[in-house]
Amino acid sequence: MKTSIISVILVALVSFVITPLIPAEITPKDSKELNKSTRVIMIKPGQTLADLALEYFGDRKKYKQFLKYNVITDINSVKPGDMIRVPVLPSAELRDQDFQSAASALDSESSPNITHRRVSGVTEIITVQAGQTLADLAQKYFGDRKNYKRFLEYNDIGDLNTIKAGDQLQVPILAKVVIPVKQPEPKEVDQSSSPAKVGTKPVEKAIPPIIVESSVQAGVDSSGDILQEIREIRQVLRDLQSVDPTTTTEILVETAEETIPPTDIRVFDVPNDAGKGLNTKGAVSKFKGGNIVVTWIKSASGTVTGYHVFRKQLPDGEFEKVTKKPVKAGETKKNVLAILPSYDREFSPDDYTSLGFYADKAKTNVPYMYKVAAVGEAGIISESAESEEIKAVGNLIATTKMPELLGLLLVAAVTLYFIDKAQSGQDMFIRKIPALDAFEEAIGRSAEMGRPVMFIPGNDDVYKSSSIAAINIFEGAANYAVVMQSHIMSPNQEAIVNQVLSNSLRNIFLYAGRPDLYDEYDVHFETTDQLAFASAIAGAMHRERPAAIFIQGDFGAESLIFAENGNAVGAIQIAGTDNEKQLPYFVVACDYTLLGEELYAAGAYIKKDPIQICTLKAQDVLKLAVFVCLIIGSLLALSGSSNGILDFFTQKWFVAI
Repeated sequence: MKTSIISVILVALVSFVITPLIPAEITPKDSKELNKSTRVIMIKPGQTLADLALEYFGDRKKYKQFLKYNVITDINSVKPGDMIRVPVLPSAELRDQDFQSAASALDSESSPNITHRRVSGVTEIITVQAGQTLADLAQKYFGDRKNYKRFLEYNDIGDLNTIKAGDQLQVPILAKVVIPVKQPEPKEVDQSSSPAKVGTKPVEKAIPPIIVESSVQAGVDSSGDILQEIREIRQVLRDLQSVDPTTTTEILVETAEETIPPTDIRVFDVPNDAGKGLNTKGAVSKFKGGNIVVTWIKSASGTVTGYHVFRKQLPDGEFEKVTKKPVKAGETKKNVLAILPSYDREFSPDDYTSLGFYADKAKTNVPYMYKVAAVGEAGIISESAESEEIKAVGNLIATTKMPELLGLLLVAAVTLYFIDKAQSGQDMFIRKIPALDAFEEAIGRSAEMGRPVMFIPGNDDVYKSSSIAAINIFEGAANYAVVMQSHIMSPNQEAIVNQVLSNSLRNIFLYAGRPDLYDEYDVHFETTDQLAFASAIAGAMHRERPAAIFIQGDFGAESLIFAENGNAVGAIQIAGTDNEKQLPYFVVACDYTLLGEELYAAGAYIKKDPIQICTLKAQDVLKLAVFVCLIIGSLLALSGSSNGILDFFTQKWFVAI
């Protein structure tokens, strides 16, 4: 009886000891990669996979993560005493704790869902802040929000949309120091203190490399700074070795490919402005509004993709980037730098390919300093030295407008000379213009035949030169018509021109002492439509059958309609226009034609007004002078010797931008 009781107790004890060691449902996976980052534990009474998931993964719902480390046939069958493989916690052993804290102090750990690529450039590890997006970081590190995909060059990111606060990214920086830590020899894990699953291999621990970010600027001789940082890192390593003497390390300093900064940074206040900047067209239109110009000689590095310009407001401002995207260099044209005369003396046209140019819109009368940074292929920038102090100020006189000033003074002087001659009683000779001499003949013929005179002004607005000339000619023709007692009529296409001609005709009849002969319908408005007006005029010609027709001003396609219908009714036609496209039709279909500027001279020719004649004479003299200069300049250019005359006309102060 006693023997049976003892046998039962022994069987129960053996079952209690052996059963936890050989669970039937769980088999840890056997992998060297898993062994480096995991260890084997025994499930305690009351523990579930959800409890372990909260402890090791921070979320009870991630209990299925244990499938990566164990072969579990039924998750619900896990019971106390089962042996499973779990990730190594940072606090598992003292050496792991020391290395993890050192790495954390040096900002070398990366996010669990992001791995960092090894690149040739110099990088740093940053932590994504709350509210930050990849677009925000792209603006900060690459200068453009659209370059967010460039982070793929430095990080293995599965999904760009999964970036969250706390994630750590590798980004370009000036330099960094990498300390790869040699792995210690694998050690057998002492499993005597805890039950072990049959077939479980010893756990090996991986010591992560330590990465120390450096503030050393690329492209600058700063070996002393690097040595100082290495000394500090070695001190950290000594502290680690004091914990575990078997730890061995080596130091590797990795720098980016050198990016040479731009040179010869110069700043200019834009001349000939009111302090508000350029107001230009053509080749320099993209610099419109810039009032401070920054120039530089581009970097000698072959990997530079562009340049950023930085500005600092004095006396105590910070440098801020003023370029939205990198500026290209070597695209500056000589005519662009026409606003900077000093550069013409220092560069030949071929040298402009090495010149960078940027026009900044700065505040007026505020001192600034500038510097330019070359941007490398990896987004690394290399900054130049600071420029001299500069501020945008307004100019009282725009020297680029000197030609206009000289021309105005010359015209005024010649005109005043002829006015003085006219007032002294001297006769002003004007060449004969046959079309204007025929006025009396045409109006006298209409009076003899008892048929009206028709005057057709152009289709321009009243302030145009052709309309003003047509009004002067109308007043001369109307005076002849009143004297000859001939009826004059004028249909109009422009309402304001119609009102001016109506008032002029009323005054002419009033001054002649015959206001009773004025009929307000003699000058009337037809329509503004081009073809409708042409049809109305053609109909009036055939109804009224005028003996003389004056067609003066600017015309379009309707000019030939007027001329052909006037010829059909047998009228004397005197035409005049400054539209060279319509002149051939008038020359062919009309009796007389005023060619080009003869239209403008008609008013002075008909009225014989001394002031108008003086301005006409001054224009003729100035035109003659221009023709003489053209002939002399052409001859000198052909002979190859300018004798300084051509140089006068090519001076920058003489050429308006």
